[in-house]
Amino acid sequence: NSECANIKIMGEDTICNKELNYSYKIIKDTACHQPALWQVSDTSIAHILSQTDTTITIKYLKKGTVKIFAKFQFECTFITDSLSVQIFSTPDTLNLGPDLNLCSNGFFKLNAHSGYQSYLWQNGSTDSTYTVTVPGLYFVQVIDSCGNILKDTVTAFAAPPEFLDIGNDTTICRKDTITLNATAGFISYNWMPNYNITSTAGAATRVFPYTDTMYRIVATKRPGCTLLDSIKIYLHQTPIIKLGNDTSICNGTSIVLNAGTGFQSYNWSTGDISQQITVSQKRTYTVLATDINSCSVTDTLEIVLILPNPVVRLSKDSAICQNTSIQLDAGTGYVSYLWQDGSTNRIYIINSVGKFWVNVKDNYGCIGISDTTDIKFALSNPSNFIFHDTTICKYETLTLQPFTGYDKYLWSTNEITNKILVNKEGQYWLSVTDVNGCQGKEYITVISKDCKSDIYFPNSFSPNNDGTNDFFKPSVFGVMEKYHISIYNRYGQLIFYTDNWLHGWDGKFLSQPQNAGGYLWIASYTFKGKASETQKGSMLLLR
Repeated sequence: NSECANIKIMGEDTICNKELNYSYKIIKDTACHQPALWQVSDTSIAHILSQTDTTITIKYLKKGTVKIFAKFQFECTFITDSLSVQIFSTPDTLNLGPDLNLCSNGFFKLNAHSGYQSYLWQNGSTDSTYTVTVPGLYFVQVIDSCGNILKDTVTAFAAPPEFLDIGNDTTICRKDTITLNATAGFISYNWMPNYNITSTAGAATRVFPYTDTMYRIVATKRPGCTLLDSIKIYLHQTPIIKLGNDTSICNGTSIVLNAGTGFQSYNWSTGDISQQITVSQKRTYTVLATDINSCSVTDTLEIVLILPNPVVRLSKDSAICQNTSIQLDAGTGYVSYLWQDGSTNRIYIINSVGKFWVNVKDNYGCIGISDTTDIKFALSNPSNFIFHDTTICKYETLTLQPFTGYDKYLWSTNEITNKILVNKEGQYWLSVTDVNGCQGKEYITVISKDCKSDIYFPNSFSPNNDGTNDFFKPSVFGVMEKYHISIYNRYGQLIFYTDNWLHGWDGKFLSQPQNAGGYLWIASYTFKGKASETQKGSMLLLR
């Protein structure tokens, strides 16, 4: 079914005679044999009489619009098509409304409504609406989609004049509000545009435009008597005051507040009446300025904080380690730095004894109080604090640690303890930091050597809990990979077994102390890199 990719519904899409039955069929790819599924969007308008996999027959019940759908499944999706059908009532009706009484200065809109193919009014216009402004006879002829011709006529009679007035154009101050009043007695009012206006309906409304704006009103007295009026609201171009953003100032300084030119008078919250004032206190300052048109504007600025002069805190180290340096940080948040030698960086590097100081200025322009660091001593770095060379048996673990204690440790293995365990040869290093922060680094060379591997079993033990020779177990030299031992009494009974050479016999069997005397044992073991061995022997249990 690779050709099943297209489907098209064919049939009438404009229905003028509901008495007939209408058939539709689908056109699809010739190699496609999939059956189509049919459906209509509104069964109250279209009734399906019959359908097959390629056709459908429909009876239309009433005027309206309905959609016919056809689809079939193609692989994992559906191929669909639809046809929109419009059903007309024959003949339809056209109604422009009743005759009307037209005000001499009014208007009325006649509406033939949409949906027809063409419109023709008495003056030759072809829109669906017509605006009546003078008395007379008005008529329209329309043709619907089925070719039916419909007509209607309205007479507009002359009526006494009515008047609508919202006042003359006027000028207001910026941010002022003005009330607009229309003539009373109309049944509806509609204000335009909907811009900075409290209400678009009613005889009165308030407006507060920020630019020159033309406001209009459409008011209806009765059908045939709708009137228009407009008013232009102009704004005096009063200067705008910008004192600036709220701010903070440095202790002992001041700022100038300037209300700008173009005003007749100034009134500050401080009592001043000049264009500009100088202020230095933490408070809110407000100015009210009035221009030649008696329009007033205001602005406010608050001095939020009186900022203290910055205080620099330099390190108070009095000593420096040999062959090292100290960083003096004057701190962040400043726009300029000045050190004793004229350098201007935030960070100053010390590598010798002496006195060092800095002055700073922050982004408010506040001048900082200088601070001084006095380096008086040069200290030696730690050295010779560990053996440089040593040896280790191939099966042995060696402890490396310095001769004395320090504040901090860092080994080449990344460990930070005062000692480490190593089990292979190589070069290691230790970096230490003493209480003064001075650092030293020493290297240790560990050389691996072959050492004898052996095991020794005692010939007696005394399990009396005196801390000496309380267990029967071997002494091991080397790396033991496998081990197990069995101990027997004089009757050949197995009374102890373990596969861990560190676990010795405590002289008990089934939690009961055994009698003093001789016992036999047999042990098998394997040292790393060597063949397995077995030993037998006897030992004395002493009480």
